[in-house]
Amino acid sequence: MTGQLRQIHGSSPEEHLAGLGRSYIDFGLANPALFDLMFRPSELRPEDPVLQTAQASALGILGSAVRHLSPTEPAPRDVPALALISWALVHGLVTLSRNGSLRPAAATDAADADDANTDDADDAEPARRLGDLFSAYLARVLAGEPPRPTP
Repeated sequence: MTGQLRQIHGSSPEEHLAGLGRSYIDFGLANPALFDLMFRPSELRPEDPVLQTAQASALGILGSAVRHLSPTEPAPRDVPALALISWALVHGLVTLSRNGSLRPAAATDAADADDANTDDADDAEPARRLGDLFSAYLARVLAGEPPRPTP
């Protein structure tokens, strides 16, 4: 997954963060068994240096993306916490998508609600949309701009 995240680039810091979120969501939905294994405490050895390096690398990529959203130097002290919130958000979106809860909950009108119940619905689409919305919101907040209402 870290290799996949390293391949993500965006035309702006906001697009970079959004791309990382979409990549994480796509990875989690495309690789459910591996995704589960990666976060199963009974299967992990926290003292393993390879695991520590992989975790630090993935979080470093995310932290760097969040840090670049801020136009100020130094970046706000909240960057590590905001990076963890970003990770928690997309991780939760993967989980909700996989168990079928996200699409109906994210439906914005009756037509969306009908689409949410079809078998061929793209479970990743609402997760990607919510991740993109969060990236845009966070970029505006860190830039000192008022957040815009959702479309």
